[in-house]
Amino acid sequence: TPPSLTGAGRRFLSDLVVELGFVDEETVEGAVEAARRPGLTVERVLIDQGIISEDQLARALAERYGLDHIDLAAFPVDRSAAGLLQEAPARRYSAAPVGFSADGSLIVAVADPSDSLGLSDIAVMTKLAVRPAVGARTQVLELIDSLEFMEEPTRPAAQTLGAVIMPPEEEGAAPAPVPVAARPAPPPAPA
Repeated sequence: TPPSLTGAGRRFLSDLVVELGFVDEETVEGAVEAARRPGLTVERVLIDQGIISEDQLARALAERYGLDHIDLAAFPVDRSAAGLLQEAPARRYSAAPVGFSADGSLIVAVADPSDSLGLSDIAVMTKLAVRPAVGARTQVLELIDSLEFMEEPTRPAAQTLGAVIMPPEEEGAAPAPVPVAARPAPPPAPA
């Protein structure tokens, strides 16, 4: 869903949930008072008290950042898009590729639209323009758990290198046999 409010980026998220009709002003004022304690935010209070859902918070965040909102319960996810990203960055940024837009950019469901570094990293990793869409955190995390991402590169196994030390040859004695692995490679043929 594209954003519908104009100038939402300059307003508080608590004002946006009221303007979107998810909650009334009195309830938000109570949540603002409760959030004055250290470690709490208005959004966390509203969700913990069951006043708004995570999807409603995602919708308000999308409006605030001027981004699309995505309901992953209804959106037909193109699972092949996940093959463009490794699982570790998807988990680190709480973001999952879900499809492609008409212009060829990669649609990425994100839980935190303020993480511009994460979105930039995903664009660099996939070599595609990224079009973020804000989804509910639990929906994004559940999707990440269900997708098959690009295979993580495997590191080559450690190799042990060794050397064979041979005693110097005595005059007149036959040369000691050189193990096959220790024989020097023949010089390359001239071009």
